[in-house]
Amino acid sequence: SVSAGYMDAAMRFLSHEPLYDPEASGGFLYLPTFAAIYAPLSLFGLTVGDLIWRAFSLGLLAFAMLRVVRQFRPRCEVLELYGLALLIGLIGAAGAIRNGQSTTLLTAMTLLAFDAAYDRRFAKAAAWATLAIVAKPLGIVVWLLVGGTRPAALPWLVGCLAIALAIPYAYGDWGYVNILYAQFVEVIRYISPDMPQGESCADFVAILTALDIPISHLAAYGVRAVAAIATFAVAWWLMRHGDYLRAALLPATLACSYMLLFNPRAETNTYILMAVPFGLLAAYMLRETRQFLAGSVVVITCVALGTGAMGRWVMDTFDPWSKPLLLVIALVVCAMALLRNKPNTSTAG
Repeated sequence: SVSAGYMDAAMRFLSHEPLYDPEASGGFLYLPTFAAIYAPLSLFGLTVGDLIWRAFSLGLLAFAMLRVVRQFRPRCEVLELYGLALLIGLIGAAGAIRNGQSTTLLTAMTLLAFDAAYDRRFAKAAAWATLAIVAKPLGIVVWLLVGGTRPAALPWLVGCLAIALAIPYAYGDWGYVNILYAQFVEVIRYISPDMPQGESCADFVAILTALDIPISHLAAYGVRAVAAIATFAVAWWLMRHGDYLRAALLPATLACSYMLLFNPRAETNTYILMAVPFGLLAAYMLRETRQFLAGSVVVITCVALGTGAMGRWVMDTFDPWSKPLLLVIALVVCAMALLRNKPNTSTAG
């Protein structure tokens, strides 16, 4: 479990001890705000604090998924579609849930940010997008996509981010917090796309490595830059539609996909970001649009995300290159199945 690391960081924050090692690529890689928000849980001790953390993380994820299913206004029972989505996504999400990773919260907040943006509740969208950054710095992708595609949300986004960054200062020692932010910037610079690719990384480079195709750091950086522009363009186009599927869930899925394929620190457990939104899409295709072939393919890709749980031999054979490959397959199938015809969902966005 990584919860012990979160608890340790929170207690070091309260004791005004260093949080970061700017020369290390591991350790605590979150904003000081994360430690400040987690600090109250340290009052309950590791065991109870961990239980509260996990209950909150799972509860928010369950709420976000239920919110999406209800927005579909399905012809079948809401709980039927919801239960099927949970069943499909569970195996691929289990690793991150078991470890207590904040990626569980990032997944939930991504869905809720785009859900709120669809309903033009920009204050809520900004709050969820900002909390996504607090949960994991990678959440900046969500923040930028919401701000870029919904300019009316920008003042709220800036305001929420300012509040989030100011939270650690409420604990007192401003000089200590200033040092933390300076070290955080150093750490983020060190783990930029120019860092050497480790064996645990599961971004698009993992596929090239498995195929013995070399790629320079500069070329990888260029691919990520082009992908960022393409992701924004597609998200902007999708969010111009009136139906919830294309204007909310698909942009959220696209954001999750970018955070996996083009994040140089993507790990196999990070693929909860794939399991949950694609689990929702697979359930929708199977129960609402009756696209059984496409839905079945996406189900298989979501379930296959859990191959690491089948043993060391399977993990060594298929990880990490299988994860980005499964994501590409699911993306292509969903694009072909869901973008051809106007989906039968709500149009009051």
